[in-house]
Formats: sequence, C-alpha cells, structure tokens
Amino acid sequence: MPSSAAEILLAALSDPVRARLSGVDLDALLEERAAAASNALGFPVAAAELAEALGPRVDPEAADPRADLVALSAEDLALAGACARGDDAALRTFDRRHGEDLDVAIAKSPGLRVSKEEFRQLFRERMFVAEAGAAPRIAGYAGRGTLRAWVRVAAARLVIDLSRAKRQPEPASDEALASLLPPSDDPELAYLRDAYAALLPKAFEDALGRLAPRQRNLLRQRYLHGLSGDKLAQMYGVHRGTMFGWLEDARKALLGHVRTAMHARVPAQALDSIVALLGSRLDLSVGRMLVFDLEPER
Repeated sequence: MPSSAAEILLAALSDPVRARLSGVDLDALLEERAAAASNALGFPVAAAELAEALGPRVDPEAADPRADLVALSAEDLALAGACARGDDAALRTFDRRHGEDLDVAIAKSPGLRVSKEEFRQLFRERMFVAEAGAAPRIAGYAGRGTLRAWVRVAAARLVIDLSRAKRQPEPASDEALASLLPPSDDPELAYLRDAYAALLPKAFEDALGRLAPRQRNLLRQRYLHGLSGDKLAQMYGVHRGTMFGWLEDARKALLGHVRTAMHARVPAQALDSIVALLGSRLDLSVGRMLVFDLEPER
C-alpha cells in the first residue's frame, strides 16, 4: 500500500511515466501545491488527496510529465474532489466561487420559471449526488482548463435539459424518422431516400444499441452537446489525439453496425451510398435517436 503522497501519485502512472519522473522530488511538489490550494480555497487540502486527483490525469504520452503535472489545475481539482466527497467547507467554497455562474445561466431562460436558488439546488443534485454504482459527476472534471469553464458548460446543459423537460414530447412520425437521410436534388440519392429510408431508423437504433456506453456518450457529447474534440479531451483527461481516435472509432463502429443491420435487405452499392449519406449527417441522426443525458459507463 502506498503511504506517501509521491507513492500514491506514482501508483497511478505507467512505468515509462514513472521513469521520466525519477529524480523529481514529488513529495515536495505535492506538499507545495496542496499548501497553495489550501490557502486559496480556505479549507485544508492534504497532499495525499491531491496526489489521488492528479495521478490519473497526467498525460501518459507527455514528453515531460513533470510539466504536465504542474499544468494541471491542482486548486480546481482539489475543490472538485472535496465536493465529490461531500465536504461541507468545499461545498460552501464552490457556492462562493461559482454560484454567480449558475445564476447567470438560469437568468438567460426566464421562461423556465426556475429561481436562482432552485437552479443552484438542481445543479448540486446533478453534480454532487452520485447515482448507484457511479461517482458524482463533478468527479469528471479533468483539471485541464478551469473549473469555472467546466461549470458553465454543465450549467448550460442543465438549462437545456430543463427546457426539453417542459416541452410536450412529440411522437416520432415516419416522415421525421425518414429525415435521417437528407432530401436531395440528385435523382439517385432521392431514390435511395424514398426506397430505403423506412428501414434506416430501426437499423440505426440497433446499431446504437451495439455500441459501448462510452461510445454512445461520446457521440452524445460531440453531436448533441456540441463539445469539440479538444474540450472532450480535457473533460476525460486524455491527450487530444487519443480523444479524436475514440470519436472516430465510435463513428466507424456505428456506421459499421448500420451496414450490418441493413445488408440483407439493401443491395451493396445502394448500401454504400446510404451509409455515406448517414455519415455526412451524423449530427442530425444522433440528435434524433439518442436522449440528451449521459448514461453510466460501468
């Protein structure tokens, strides 16, 4: 069992990263950053707790892991971690630092008839209360970029969800489902849409069901929430190249499952065109077929 803060940090790293950190006085670095965070936040932050937060977020591909470690927002990670644990002092600090951001977010949607205090409470429940078998959502903050920016994105999502909840759901018509394939002036593409669009919604639903939960979440976040690949990399605490690979793998897997679901009923040449059309409008397709909220990944 690791005992010092440095040992806790190193336990979360790969062998190559540990090797690149040899000679670095990690205990001193962590103590210094924990002291600075404690002073800024107004409640004590232990070096060991900070090590637990920082370790999994060090970029495994970083040429200089010490520089990457220093670049992580230790102060914001300490606050997010303490909020995830339900620390009262941390929750008060969060309200003091970010309550106004929440007030601004709900003030832009007066039609929702949600007071600032009600919105703050809804945000607390969503971010700080864990669902069964999962960590609180605030634990998803990756320390790249400010916690303020992360909170503003999360607040905007909550406003969108509240807006959608107030709308009466509309039954999905055949015409709406057929629009998974766009209209076209090209006679060949128009024929494909008319001939095969009725098969596509079920095939697309089946294809989504065959993806891993994380792949569906990534597609939601990219196409439904409108988050860039760089922003997603920050949120998941991975290198941007890794995130773009994950997104491309999810996209290819989805279209591959659509192809598999339709291949028995659609000629090969037509199927190629349909999959290409669907891929070109994946943002609209995902928006029609996936709910907004993320799903548990474990």
